[in-house]
Amino acid sequence: MNGGKHRLLPVLATGALLLAGSAAWAREDGGDNGPIKLLTTIPVPPVAGNATGGLYAFDISFIDPHTQLYYLADRSNAVIDVVDARTNAFVKQIKGGFKGFTGSNDTSGPDGVVAAGRFLFVTDAPSRVVTIDLTTDKVVSEVSTGGAPGLRADEFAYDPEDGLLLVVNNADDPPFATLITVNKTTGALTVGKRVTFTDATNGDYRRAHRRQARDVHGCDQRRRAADMGSAHPPVLHLDPRSRRPRRHRAERRRGPDHREWDDR
Repeated sequence: MNGGKHRLLPVLATGALLLAGSAAWAREDGGDNGPIKLLTTIPVPPVAGNATGGLYAFDISFIDPHTQLYYLADRSNAVIDVVDARTNAFVKQIKGGFKGFTGSNDTSGPDGVVAAGRFLFVTDAPSRVVTIDLTTDKVVSEVSTGGAPGLRADEFAYDPEDGLLLVVNNADDPPFATLITVNKTTGALTVGKRVTFTDATNGDYRRAHRRQARDVHGCDQRRRAADMGSAHPPVLHLDPRSRRPRRHRAERRRGPDHREWDDR
């Protein structure tokens, strides 16, 4: 992204990334139909061992707003692809001993990717989190979130102020998140607290709400059951300093919107 224009969009293609802009979708017959327009394609070279010769499996991507470098978790080649978003040029591929595509989403990698300063953080299978020094493209730290055998560590978020990663093992049952401290000087990772989502229902949040409501009695049970049946599922917030989770209940819309916190 550059100059406020959304220009880069990864789309599945044979051996290439597609760049798209915000004007219109480019149809094969040359017409325009919709909010996206094809600008160009960027060939991605296959690595040795990629029998298909194409880009057929990938996961999360990230663009560094400072360097305008775009990073793609490329499972087809078991690497991180790097593209210069200013020039639309393929830059390089970063190897990190990633799992590659196994045929199952839950056991493949790389998965999540975030760049911060000179470090690139990547999740992988099995339950693997690594720091890559972008000045050398070498892995400088590696930890495990301790999930079930073979299952991946997936999406994550990075707090650059507090030097914290929140990494989710979504394929585990029950799924869980792990707080990992980052040494912002060396990139070293230290595994911290695990937060297990015991009420996870694989997207069926209304079932989770009903389960919570059964634990409350009397009038309060009826009120909370009505609140939890709304179209706004609860969100779990984590305090980066105390490492304590705080459950943010669903918003109730009775006149002006307001929110309630539950620190259980």
